[in-house]
Amino acid sequence: MSLAPRTQRTQRDMTDERWRIWKTLVNGITVAYEDVGEGDNFLVLVHGHPFNRTMWRPQMEWIERLNRARARPRARSEGGNSEKDLERREGAIDVDPATPQTLEHEPETENEGDKKLRWRAIVPDLRGYGESSVVPGKTTLDIFASDIAGTLDELGIQDVVIGGLSMGGQIVMEFCRLYPDRVRGILLAATFCRAETEAGRRQRAAMADRLLQEGMRGYAEEVLPKMVTPANLIALPRVADHVRTMMGATSPTGAAAALRGRAERPDYAETLARLDVPALVVVGNEDAFTTRADAEQMSTLLKGSELLWIKRVGHMPNLESEGEFNEGLGRLLERCAAR
Repeated sequence: MSLAPRTQRTQRDMTDERWRIWKTLVNGITVAYEDVGEGDNFLVLVHGHPFNRTMWRPQMEWIERLNRARARPRARSEGGNSEKDLERREGAIDVDPATPQTLEHEPETENEGDKKLRWRAIVPDLRGYGESSVVPGKTTLDIFASDIAGTLDELGIQDVVIGGLSMGGQIVMEFCRLYPDRVRGILLAATFCRAETEAGRRQRAAMADRLLQEGMRGYAEEVLPKMVTPANLIALPRVADHVRTMMGATSPTGAAAALRGRAERPDYAETLARLDVPALVVVGNEDAFTTRADAEQMSTLLKGSELLWIKRVGHMPNLESEGEFNEGLGRLLERCAAR
């Protein structure tokens, strides 16, 4: 299936031309997403609650650096061609998750053979979040998964490596349950596979009502120290500001619908046990919501899994420990590309 030209799908460009918001109609709503990189391999990253696609901005930056390293012709390079060599020559790039950085691209002849080693990332805003349509009521995980599948259909993309954090990880598991033939690999970060408890369902219903009545600001300040460790709130102020901003900007209507739907999720242990693809499970040792036992359970169920346990990190490992997270993601993508 051929890929639709990006110029036919764009709705609005951001200030930095590398970060464009694309929008498409899927299942009767508008899904906003970013489409980063070039290559023959596809990665989908699914954000958690109550965030948006920009939580994956450091990984989008990393994908572009990785692709540049792999596209650079050997005859014109100075030194090695690995990502580490590239960063050593150009200097480490300090990524502000809330403000995209500019990378200068050298004119160079593309090596078509390297396209099989490069990646294109599709990073959507879930319905109810970011710039996607807000739908009141209840949004169950199968609806989120169907929106992702529909977006991929619009792009002519069949199979993907798919990853998610927290609620995003559970949406990924639902995607694997519904569309196992489309999954080349799986990333599960700061999440767990068990069904919701009765107490948990009551708590989510009460929180949904609260958000509709009070809005997001008070909730955001309340849970921020659980999303990012107290130490990292001080050590990584831009990460803290970014997480706070994402939560505060989320629609209470969309967040409440997701909370009600998430309360109805099934247990995904059987889904994970049936998968036979490369997998990465990531958890921080100070995560307030996900335990090491949760991570070990998923890693044991998944046949081709690596468990990445990151110290001094809370519920946002991709932001709090960007380097370690990206290294693990890189290992996963290499295993998927080799299959």
